[in-house]
Amino acid sequence: NRCGITLTREYAGEMAHNACHTGKAVLREDISVSLDVSGGWHQDELGSKNVEKAARNIGIMLLAYELYGESFTENMGIPESGNGIPDILDEIKYEIEWLLKMQDPVTGAVYEGVTVCEQENGKGTVSYVEPATMQSGKAFAMVLAKFSYLYQNFDTEYATNCLKAADRAWKYTELNDDSTTDEWKFAAAAELYRASGLKSCHRYITEYLLQEEEKKELDEVT
Repeated sequence: NRCGITLTREYAGEMAHNACHTGKAVLREDISVSLDVSGGWHQDELGSKNVEKAARNIGIMLLAYELYGESFTENMGIPESGNGIPDILDEIKYEIEWLLKMQDPVTGAVYEGVTVCEQENGKGTVSYVEPATMQSGKAFAMVLAKFSYLYQNFDTEYATNCLKAADRAWKYTELNDDSTTDEWKFAAAAELYRASGLKSCHRYITEYLLQEEEKKELDEVT
């Protein structure tokens, strides 16, 4: 499902294709602004990509690697096989590269995704970068922090850059989101706290768990 590069039959079988979606996408809110958001994984037949879906998929893959790392080799038949890094992390990194493009470098906000639409009269497709959302920022912070923690033994510099990106997304969320019982925000706080020991994350985790405990006690009473 890789986007933006040529995939030969050796790696993609019947899904082999030339490099796709290599042009820039335009902001949905301002089509005069274009961004390079190539790469990542296709999530539908047109090649659209969504940050929250990506984070959910990567989170599951990283959990599998963390629990059963010995099951994942570096010879699973992808272009990076044999480079000394488990192929599952190499494949995830390809999606991480796309996720990093989805963050506003100034504010830390994270765009929701890229929607590819067919144009009328067979004029091809156009790609739109969807506006930033709180949910995409939280999902981004969670998965970038988790990846940085598990990738640091292979490339410390890259892992650190991922952690910094996660921190920027978290800080943007802290400034602009007032939710107190949000599962994505809890997941982001948990992964960031494990990776960096950030005090604000510990504070949110504590508050979240206390509220969840109070809900449980209330449900038992009622």
